[in-house]
Amino acid sequence: TFGGAEIGCAVALALLEVLSAPGFLDRVRRRADWYAAELQALQRTHPRVLVEVRQLGLFIGLRYVHPEGGPLMTKLCYDAGMFALYANNDHSVQQFLPPLVITEAEAQQSLELMHRLLAGLIPSPRTRTAAPALA
Repeated sequence: TFGGAEIGCAVALALLEVLSAPGFLDRVRRRADWYAAELQALQRTHPRVLVEVRQLGLFIGLRYVHPEGGPLMTKLCYDAGMFALYANNDHSVQQFLPPLVITEAEAQQSLELMHRLLAGLIPSPRTRTAAPALA
């Protein structure tokens, strides 16, 4: 909450200006639609690891086959410079919450990173080794 603090109230007013700007919510919806399509493609590419995509706007849950997939992927994302959480009530789920103001380039980078991380979890046919196994 903003607690009535003068600076907090000024921040709240600035936030309301951004949220009510013409086209802002349409851009957020388009970004959410883009993520929906891209995450479904990511799931099709990595079905042995990523078993479900849950999404409401930019509130995204990624369920992994491994029962501790959420914390494992959260740590891998953190180590790679991307913030994510895991669902405390279901450790197989990672919560991915991109900011409403995420740019197209940042969104693309986030999906490229997720793809690289997931690809690194599946054993290579040549080496039969991988990063922490989620599969």
